[in-house]
Amino acid sequence: MSDKIFFEDGKAFYCSYKYHESEVMFKKAIEINSHVSEYYYWCGNALYLQARNEESILMYKKCIELDSNNPIYFNSYGNSLRNLNKYEEAIDFYTKALEIDNKDEYFYNGLGSVLYDQKNYEKAIEMFRNATEINPNYSTANFGLGLVLYKQNKYQEANNFFKKTIKLNADDNSEDLVKLLEWIGLRFMSKNSRIDFLESKLETLTKENEKLIKKKFNDDNEKITQNQKLQQYKISIEKSIREFENSFLGNFYLFILLN
Repeated sequence: MSDKIFFEDGKAFYCSYKYHESEVMFKKAIEINSHVSEYYYWCGNALYLQARNEESILMYKKCIELDSNNPIYFNSYGNSLRNLNKYEEAIDFYTKALEIDNKDEYFYNGLGSVLYDQKNYEKAIEMFRNATEINPNYSTANFGLGLVLYKQNKYQEANNFFKKTIKLNADDNSEDLVKLLEWIGLRFMSKNSRIDFLESKLETLTKENEKLIKKKFNDDNEKITQNQKLQQYKISIEKSIREFENSFLGNFYLFILLN
């Protein structure tokens, strides 16, 4: 088999979320032809998505050796460095990506994210705004703006960006995104809005699956009032939020969401 066939097989596995299998195919392509930067790039991405950041850096480094004019390679290198908490080095690579191409929202978002990690909120908000100026519908940058504004105690402005994030991803019904939106709803809405949100959620759940509600919230078939059900639901959601926030996937979604 040729290197191109292995490469195409690797992309097929990658697009099916089979990252280890894709890694194997990309490495076979590299064994046959070690002079194609794209092979290293995709292999680096497969490693990155397996949380093998140090290995992904080796791949991105090789990409840059073969093609130092591709900003995506520098941006990806920065992503891996950021995951290793090497913030200053990550900033250098994001900055280099922007020096090559200052019209890409993803590069501004990457730089904004690492500046947020450093609590450099003024510069972070500038980068996120640059990203949304290029693409107003880029949900990750809108979410980043919301987080920075929240840290600056600008709650109403923050809430506007969180609402926009929800609107932009209205068609995504993945379990993790649903949990994230509930996290936003509970943490950033006003008290009255939060109550409305929970009541609406409870009403929906009750209509869709009344038996499940009864099984979850009724103790020995004892009648429970709507207020008690609401409180029970609130507790269950807050528990899932804590679990979600502490999970690898939760941390991933909080900043790499839909990137």
